[in-house]
Amino acid sequence: MRSERLFDRITSIDIDHVTKRYGEVYAVRDVSLSVRGGELLSLIGPSGSGKTTTLRMVNRLIEPDAGAVRINGEDVRAHDPVALRRNTGYVIQQIGLFPHMTVAGNIGLVPRLEGMDPGSIGARVRALLSLVDLPPEHFMGRYPSELSGGQQQRVGLARALAMDPPLLLMDEPFGALDPLLRVQLQQEFSTIKEELGKTIIFVTHDIEESFALGDRIGIMRDASLVQVGTPQDLLFSPASSFVEDIVGGSRKLRHLEHVTVRDVMVPLGAGAMLDGDMGASDALAHMERLDLDTAAVSGRSSPGMVRLIDLYRAPTDATLEDVLRDVPVFSPSDALAPALRTLRDAGLAAGLVMEHDIVTGVVCMDCMVLELLS
Repeated sequence: MRSERLFDRITSIDIDHVTKRYGEVYAVRDVSLSVRGGELLSLIGPSGSGKTTTLRMVNRLIEPDAGAVRINGEDVRAHDPVALRRNTGYVIQQIGLFPHMTVAGNIGLVPRLEGMDPGSIGARVRALLSLVDLPPEHFMGRYPSELSGGQQQRVGLARALAMDPPLLLMDEPFGALDPLLRVQLQQEFSTIKEELGKTIIFVTHDIEESFALGDRIGIMRDASLVQVGTPQDLLFSPASSFVEDIVGGSRKLRHLEHVTVRDVMVPLGAGAMLDGDMGASDALAHMERLDLDTAAVSGRSSPGMVRLIDLYRAPTDATLEDVLRDVPVFSPSDALAPALRTLRDAGLAAGLVMEHDIVTGVVCMDCMVLELLS
C-alpha cells in the first residue's frame, strides 16, 4: 500500500524558533529560517555549529525541544514520520547503500515498498541512472562493493530521487571524496539541480561548495544562525567578523601574485597516468580495478584527462585518444592567479601539472580553495 503523497511541490519551508538541547548543551538554539520553494539553501559552519541537527529536524529524524518546522505552512509533526521521510529525498556522506542489494535493488527499494509495479520500477531506475551519468546497462546489476566512491555517491542521489520527492535534504554528500572528484560531482549536481527544479537544503563545511551551488547561504556558529544571504550579501555585507573570516578566503583570490601552482597541486595517485595508445576497454578495466573516476593521459604533444563515464560510452575498439578531454597544462612554477583565470575562462574545474615532460599532478579550483582556507 502506497504512502500518502504529502506534497507535490514545495512553496515554503519555515524553521520557526527551533531549539534542541542535549542535557545542558545546545545543539540548536532558537534558530529561525525560511527556505523558498525551488531554491538551494546551503548551511555552513564549523563542526558542532548545529547545521546537521537543523537539517534533520526538517524530516523529523530529530525532534525539536521547542519551536516548529512547517512545510507549505503545515507543521511536520502533523505527518507520520515514515511517510514524511518517504516524501523527502535524503542524501548523506556515508551513503548507506545496502551491500547485499544490487544498484537496481538499492534505487528501487522504496518504490517497491510503495507497491509500484516491477516494470515501472525498472524504467525509473534506468532513467535515474542516466540522470546521474551512470549507464544503466553497466550498473544496474552491480553491487556497492563494485563501485567507486563517486559512483556510490551518484547511486545514493539516484535512490533519494526514486519517488520524485519535491524536497531534497543533503548532508555533506561530497565531503568524503577527493578534491578533484568533489569538483566534478559538484559541477554535475549543479546541472542536475537545474533540471530537477527541486527545493534543496544542503549542509556543507566548504564555503566554495556553498558559493558554487547555493542560491542563498546560512552561516551557523555555536548552535545559532549568524547570517543568511546570497554569496554577494556575505562577501560584501558580512554581519560579523566571523562571517567575514569564513568568506574571506574568496577575497584572497585577488592577492595570489606570490602563490604558484606547486603550492596547491595535488599529486597524481598510483596508476592515475595512462598511455594514450591504450585501448578504451583496457583503460576501463584498469580504472575500475584501481577505483579511479578520472585519470590523466599522456602520449601526445599535449596530455589530457579521461573520465570513467566516457570509457563506458566508448566503442570497444576505441583508444584513449578517441575519448580524451583536452585540459590546460601548467608548470609547477606558474603563478596560480593566471592559471585559475585560464581554468575559469575555459569553464573547467581542473588542469594538469607537467614537469620535465612528465605529468606530476592536478590543479583545481577546489584544491586551491582548500589551501587558502587552511
